[in-house]
Amino acid sequence: MVHRFIRRFAGLALILTVLFTASSLALRAQVTATLLGSVKDGSGAVLPHAKVTATNTETNFVQENYTDPAGEYRMMAMPAGRYKVEAEATGFQKYVASDVILTV
Repeated sequence: MVHRFIRRFAGLALILTVLFTASSLALRAQVTATLLGSVKDGSGAVLPHAKVTATNTETNFVQENYTDPAGEYRMMAMPAGRYKVEAEATGFQKYVASDVILTV
């Protein structure tokens, strides 16, 4: 009888451990998005090494990046939300895009 109780208790403990582990992993999951784009001048020529700044207008989270030689940028693991995206390069006027919405 004691042996049966111990076996049931061990089985219950294993099930609870799996449930707590699964729920803690779910709580740690984050919802993020990736912002991709390119920076070009008025004639359509790409602008390498332009600074791109994305600011979440609700939380003030800021992420900065620079365009690659092809004028492209990628910002990964950004919290979903509403952003203001700015691009600036030497000799060019700053470009601002408001209400950029990142969703998952």
